[in-house]
Amino acid sequence: MFLTNLKLGLKDLSRMKLWLLTLTYCLATLCYLLAAGLGSWQQEVILGGGLKVTRFSLTPVSFDTGVTTDLLNQLDDILADHAFSYAVLDNQDGNSTFSAIRQDATIYLVAGDASLAGIKPAEGLAGQAYYNSAYSTTAKNLRLRDLTFTFTSLPAGLDLSTLNGLSQTDDQAEVYIFLAPQQLAVLLDKQPYDLLAQFLTNTRILSQDQARVQAFTGLGSQTLFDISPLANDETLFLVYYLAPFILLSSLLLALTLVVLTRARLADMLRTLTLHYLHGGDRLALNLRFLPVPLTVCLLTLLLLSLLRLWSYPRLPLVTSLVLLGFVLLAELMVFVALRQKSFINRIRAEG
Repeated sequence: MFLTNLKLGLKDLSRMKLWLLTLTYCLATLCYLLAAGLGSWQQEVILGGGLKVTRFSLTPVSFDTGVTTDLLNQLDDILADHAFSYAVLDNQDGNSTFSAIRQDATIYLVAGDASLAGIKPAEGLAGQAYYNSAYSTTAKNLRLRDLTFTFTSLPAGLDLSTLNGLSQTDDQAEVYIFLAPQQLAVLLDKQPYDLLAQFLTNTRILSQDQARVQAFTGLGSQTLFDISPLANDETLFLVYYLAPFILLSSLLLALTLVVLTRARLADMLRTLTLHYLHGGDRLALNLRFLPVPLTVCLLTLLLLSLLRLWSYPRLPLVTSLVLLGFVLLAELMVFVALRQKSFINRIRAEG
């Protein structure tokens, strides 16, 4: 009986293509939105032990791209405490400063207090350089200009996934360089301006350190940017835009599932009547409906894979939880519907 109902459920899939595509779209959208929202919320609320950080808005106001030693030293001093920033460099451009690193590697330069970005553990990282499993080398030290870094494989316990911009994947060679105070100015000297611009753009400073916030905004007079503290738009976006959209997507998914369940129950009324009159097990009948949510879950996983979204932090975990909840909700709807008196009365009347 159980196997028969499962086979019949698989046959039903051919008549439900539109429903399957609709549910897949809703479920994939919900998974992605939840993962994105959770990531932003984690950045704003959880990271840094709940400490508030100030981000900055940079507006280009000049074409002068000169980088002075004084500017680099001031930025280095600001990032020495209560501040954090990073930049990403594609080494394929053949930058001579990073010639000691393979050209197929992506380089991540990280400066300041790593705890403000949620990197754990954040202690003891300054002056260290790490490479991922896709990067092979026998070198124990990494020498860049006059700087020497201990060069080791990325520790298993070092979590960089909370930091936007650091992918921490094993698909391509990656090198992570954590700069100690006074090393930033040495490494960025005579470098392309866009590398400095990345550090300026990605800077975050502990909000309670207003003197440091003011010092950073004052750097604008020495750059081609006007630098100003950024309002907490991330939280506003989460509360007023993303949260309602996630709620709407959840309601749309639930409504679609309710309509589909009722339509299938109405369409299968005669089959259910025969099953009921012959003393069939209602629990076994639930298996007739199980292939639909399972197929939707598989299609959702396939869609997210085709879009190459699995490297997005937290998406695998969020997707697993959402898919599990979706299957349980779908089966619960059928389970409850089959036990409603109104539906049982309709079956008896049909019989």
